[in-house]
Amino acid sequence: MIDDSDRKPGAGGAGPWERASQPPASPASALETQSPPPPPSTPAASAQPAPVQGEAAHPPAPSQDGPPPPRFASDTDPVAAGEPVALTWDRGGTQLVMLSLLNLFLRIITLNVYNFWAKTEVRKRIWSSVRLQGEPLEYTGTGKELFLGFLIIFGIVVLPILIVSFVIQIFGNPVAVLIFNLTLYIAVALLIGMGIYRAQRFRLSRTRWRGIHASMKPGGSMSYGWFYLWTAALIPITAGWIIPWRTTELNRRMVNAMTFGNRPLRFTGDCGPLYRRYWAVWFGGQLLFIGAAVIIGLLFFERFKASRPLPPKLETLDWVIVVVTLVVAYLIYAFISAWYRAGIINYFASQTRYGRAHFAGRATGLSLAWLDVSNFLIAFLSLGALAPIAQARTMRYYAMNLSVVGAVPFDRVGQNEDTVLQRGEGLAQAFDIDAFG
Repeated sequence: MIDDSDRKPGAGGAGPWERASQPPASPASALETQSPPPPPSTPAASAQPAPVQGEAAHPPAPSQDGPPPPRFASDTDPVAAGEPVALTWDRGGTQLVMLSLLNLFLRIITLNVYNFWAKTEVRKRIWSSVRLQGEPLEYTGTGKELFLGFLIIFGIVVLPILIVSFVIQIFGNPVAVLIFNLTLYIAVALLIGMGIYRAQRFRLSRTRWRGIHASMKPGGSMSYGWFYLWTAALIPITAGWIIPWRTTELNRRMVNAMTFGNRPLRFTGDCGPLYRRYWAVWFGGQLLFIGAAVIIGLLFFERFKASRPLPPKLETLDWVIVVVTLVVAYLIYAFISAWYRAGIINYFASQTRYGRAHFAGRATGLSLAWLDVSNFLIAFLSLGALAPIAQARTMRYYAMNLSVVGAVPFDRVGQNEDTVLQRGEGLAQAFDIDAFG
């Protein structure tokens, strides 16, 4: 199995927070400070005589241990000083067309080996376009890390699977083939879940702001992978109704493992608000499927009656009707799905806290649907060459539609002492599940 044991100590530095991609999605918010309480008075202290009039009063000498260090306020502390947080996007950093074309050329002449370095350069450009308090995020990962991570995973996971699969298919009996295939499906689902977690952890550990890096707690990938596996198995059994709860719990496990500097993030939401939107997605999807099937079925039935006993023959107009029906059904469902996902973004943001601050989301179904469709067209029509443009547009969408409510005392955020992954996102790359290319 793959664990989180391969790490090296994270670099130190002074400064506060960074925002990792995820996008998305992983927010951060506010901490606060509180002055230490005064020491309790003692009889000896209270019995000291007052200074003579005209004589300077000398303050008591500090203790040998020095004054206690300031601490972060908890959620129950009164409002303390901090900086209002500004999250913005610098449009000057999105000029990725030339870089995308150069990366495509280098991938071709290196048989795609340059892909790991290309991915790193794209991330550096995108990360630097996200500004927190007017200062850019910094991506510190390297192409070598991603390349070595992929080689290790390929050698210890992918290659053995391919060899055993080949041997089983050639020499195994049907029962052995069935058992192997079932085991393989389970193992791949587990590894995909682990890969998602480890990829997010790697990206966070390589994201810095004012010298402070984010991180995720080590050792959580196996637990996340198992949860991802068994909840995925329940999706068909529950006809999809487990999905809102599953989405919420996966996000909880991810966010609650995150830190910025030496302070944790917390997710406090539940799945109730998701279900209030999910019913429209579920029933809307069923109705669209039935409607499209009825229209296409009636068309085939009419052509079959007209051409008996020969096989039904569809005219050009018939094919146009089929294509238009499917496209319209897909677009309607895409909008309903985008409306549901916009609700997830906004709700999850409002329930993600960093001290006393939290995120707020302004995503809408229409804007998210347009982002999905336009990004698909950019990547599809360019045969993937301009995929970095789509990635930058996605990051910009989150930066422009998320804000932080509350003040964060960044001067109180210390460097986190967690270790960071030594190698890159091998699992995510092996199974093609990297969200940000």
